[in-house]
Amino acid sequence: MSSRSAARLLLALAALAAAGCGTGGSSEPPATSETAKLAKVQAAFVCEVARTNYPTEQQLKAALVTRLRAADLTYSGWKQWHDSLVESRSRAAQLASFTHHC
Repeated sequence: MSSRSAARLLLALAALAAAGCGTGGSSEPPATSETAKLAKVQAAFVCEVARTNYPTEQQLKAALVTRLRAADLTYSGWKQWHDSLVESRSRAAQLASFTHHC
């Protein structure tokens, strides 16, 4: 999968979650200041991926990890947040609020 395809997939998943395809239950993970930091990093990373062709998945992940570290965040924290987007409309909406056309 190309870097651009991966970026489009991430945006599509976030849009679906924001549109209400998550569980929407009362136990959904809340949006917080920490998840806002993750959303900002993700949105900027998606723009970077749209402009850059990473030849390997390892290079793509390394670029993400570099951005996360610069924001004092961890990959494992990002992974948990990313996985929670399908369960949390508020987190998906938070990501959507930071996602701008690149």
